[in-house]
Amino acid sequence: MKKNNRKFRKVFLLIAVIFITAVTLAVETYAWFVGLSTVETNSFSIAISSVDGLELSLNGQYWTSGSTPLLIKDNNHTYITETGCSNANCAYSGNKNKWPTALVPISSNGILFNTTNSKLTFFQKSSLSANLGGYYINSSILSNTTNEVDGYVAFDLFIRNGRGSSYNNLFDFDNEEDIFLSANSYANTVISGNTPDYGAANSLRVGFFELGRVASRGYNQETLTGIQCDTNTTGVTRLCYFEESPNITFNSGSYDYDALQSRTWNIWEPNYASHSTGLVSYFNNSCKKRTGENTYTDACQPIDVGTSKKTYSITTIASNVNIYDGLDINEYSYTSSFAVRSLPTYKTSDATSSGSSKYSLLKLAGNSITKVRVYIWLEGQDIDNFDIISKNPSVQVKFGFTKDRFAIEDTNNNAINTRTSSFQDDSWDRIKANVQSGNTSQYKVGDMRTVRIDGNEYRLRLANKSSPSEICSNSTNSQTACGFVVEFVDALIKKNMRSPATNVGGYPSSNIFTYLNGELYEKLPEDLKNSLLSTRVVSGHGAGDSADFVSNDQKLFLLSGKEVYNTSTYDTAASKTRQLDYYVEKGVTQYINKFYAKKQFDLVYGSWWFRTATNSANNQFTCTVSDSGGYSSVGANSTIVSVAPAFRIG
Repeated sequence: MKKNNRKFRKVFLLIAVIFITAVTLAVETYAWFVGLSTVETNSFSIAISSVDGLELSLNGQYWTSGSTPLLIKDNNHTYITETGCSNANCAYSGNKNKWPTALVPISSNGILFNTTNSKLTFFQKSSLSANLGGYYINSSILSNTTNEVDGYVAFDLFIRNGRGSSYNNLFDFDNEEDIFLSANSYANTVISGNTPDYGAANSLRVGFFELGRVASRGYNQETLTGIQCDTNTTGVTRLCYFEESPNITFNSGSYDYDALQSRTWNIWEPNYASHSTGLVSYFNNSCKKRTGENTYTDACQPIDVGTSKKTYSITTIASNVNIYDGLDINEYSYTSSFAVRSLPTYKTSDATSSGSSKYSLLKLAGNSITKVRVYIWLEGQDIDNFDIISKNPSVQVKFGFTKDRFAIEDTNNNAINTRTSSFQDDSWDRIKANVQSGNTSQYKVGDMRTVRIDGNEYRLRLANKSSPSEICSNSTNSQTACGFVVEFVDALIKKNMRSPATNVGGYPSSNIFTYLNGELYEKLPEDLKNSLLSTRVVSGHGAGDSADFVSNDQKLFLLSGKEVYNTSTYDTAASKTRQLDYYVEKGVTQYINKFYAKKQFDLVYGSWWFRTATNSANNQFTCTVSDSGGYSSVGANSTIVSVAPAFRIG
């Protein structure tokens, strides 16, 4: 991913993308806004997820990522759930979020018209009257200058892209990271009882508008949450404008798509090619082809259920504007004076494609936190809004973000080689695929990333990549230092091995053995669980036993003294494993460079367990790393020693 040398340009953000088509219903042509004064949805739910090192928040304080989605539900339109908070207080103080009593049809051309409050322009129908071959529509802008009004969803979403120290406060399209909509994103309606579903979700739009960003390290939460299009604060990169872009005159319809869309804004049309059978029948029977400004003739070109149709947005606000369908619906060549033009939306196919056919939803800087204004509404100028559409369905929206241009399941791992990867940012699925295909040169021993468990973040380190045949090819040896091994840098919990103190039965009989592949395993993110490789674990025995212990098919395991210090002290199974690459590179022994063996629990360095039963006359002890990083041994019943496991990917 390109993360450096970013040059900043800014856009007054937003041009349009949403439709508007109309013909005359009263005179047997078609007008999308005709039946929209009564259509509404009475509830909604939203789920947002991310992968590839992207984290999400509603307030810039509590973050969630990976398989733990951020959820917004409409229980009284105030209930929000997110890691770290579980009510409306998840949103920051002073927010302008809006959870409506209902979603109602409105229309937008994608322009943020108010730079101080960064609100999206929405049009509402004041009146609509038929004329031959068209409609005269009297439109007005919703009055949301200060606060959002009812009828649509609006909220701020914060996206953190990495946590490194390298941050460029300039926006440069060529060096920003592509962010794609995840392929499992969707929007649908849920109808209860016998009410038919006429496809209310087919006209749904989800708009993403970047307002500005800050560096992800050392940021001030109040500065972050306070970002607006006109914010001029040190450390804030505004994203609502492109200072170097061509002149953009919105009302005249002069838009520079390349300088705007997919850079800092986009509008997703989830169900662009989905139409209800009732709508198709209604359209095909009522739409008439225009022959002039006030005349019409035969039926329009028929549509079918799976055909995508463009929509056309209003470009001016005026009374008695003659609204036309656009060439995708009608063949009449209208002029720009009719105040309607086609604008592109982000289609779900843009996300489900791969390679060069996959288009970015947004651009993000590396090591940044970006404030994004999200809007969800029913597009009143969509072809899927019509007279008999169902009232009061429940709308469900799920979307996610990813950096993965190449769908792993579609490429058989071949196209992965053309994309720059990093251990910090790649999804676990991508890491697994790269390991399996032998494409791991981009991952360096010592690279780190984080994982969230029970709401807490823990650092992980790539500890090993090699598999020397003298150890790893022997079917009786331990596999714990073979292949792609990742270890916890931060300890998870303090826990005793056995109580009362004994090492009889070894590691497989310990409380920690049960904890790792039971309770802890179930708490891991699902994508990480699916990437773990079953591992044969050989552990040394104490004086009370006569043979080493072999545990097959383990997903999580403790390390041994040999794997950290390259020592056989106290360890009967030392010859059946090897020192991990990371500790080899750091030159760690029992006496030298011990600092690299230290791990933290609750931000404090402390002792942590090995899996090795101490081989001495006393059968009560188990090997550990001491507070100072040295090799030690303590009673198996100690409750002040931490658990820092490892695992393999493949």
